Amino acid sequence: MSGRGADPGAGAAPVGDRGPLGRAAEDALFDHLGRPPWATLALLAAVVGMHLRLAVLLHDRPRRPLGWAAALLAERGPRFLEKVGAMVGSRVDAGELQRLASCVFLHGGALHLLLNGVALFALGRLCEAVYGPARFLWLFMVAGVTGGLTSWVAGVRVSVGSSGAIFGLLGAAVVFGWRHRHQLPPETGAFFRVKLVPWLVLNLAVGFLVPVIDGYGHLGGLLGGSALAAMLGNRVVPGEDSGPLAHLGMALGAAALLGLAAWGLAPALGAAG
Repeated sequence: MSGRGADPGAGAAPVGDRGPLGRAAEDALFDHLGRPPWATLALLAAVVGMHLRLAVLLHDRPRRPLGWAAALLAERGPRFLEKVGAMVGSRVDAGELQRLASCVFLHGGALHLLLNGVALFALGRLCEAVYGPARFLWLFMVAGVTGGLTSWVAGVRVSVGSSGAIFGLLGAAVVFGWRHRHQLPPETGAFFRVKLVPWLVLNLAVGFLVPVIDGYGHLGGLLGGSALAAMLGNRVVPGEDSGPLAHLGMALGAAALLGLAAWGLAPALGAAG
């Protein structure tokens, strides 16, 4: 039995319902996708800005300064990254928990930044359209911190990058597709539920097969983002939005984690070298 014309409140509809609820969800999704993703763009500006700040520090440091090309493009060493807020297991052991958040905004080099930046824009735009800015920022930061936490617990010595948070966004998109498989139209639901999964599996596998990639951070971010998405409301499916107090709580939570990241990045924003 197709769900066309059925009452959305009359019980579970078949997967891929095209009724009024499905059309409303699809219309809302494409409406939000057509607007500028300001929270995503702000995060991109933050990670690019930190990359540029580290380039200035490397160019201006008193001992062995780098030329601008090397400062912008070359891989940053672990000792330098430790100075500016990377997740370093021994430093977290000593109580510097802010590094679990600050490492999200640091990258090892230009290629690392480019790959994560492209993924952040694509998935951030999608998740911001689904969840809205407050939930999106809360999701990104929680996934980033759980990624850093998993790296620490797994014994990773030094870790940086937004990829744990990005895996959290990817997991959240897949969870959204499964949670609302009865409300979303077939093509839209299949995109979230099915078409994103090969990219998730492939990139997760690469993270564990390539030695220089922190696969534990990816896994932790994926688990954190997926678990949170299983509880979050959204602004696409009618009747699934959160109340104003929940929005305020998530905005404050995201602000607290961003403040924690800023604390961890203070040496880079100040006079580290």
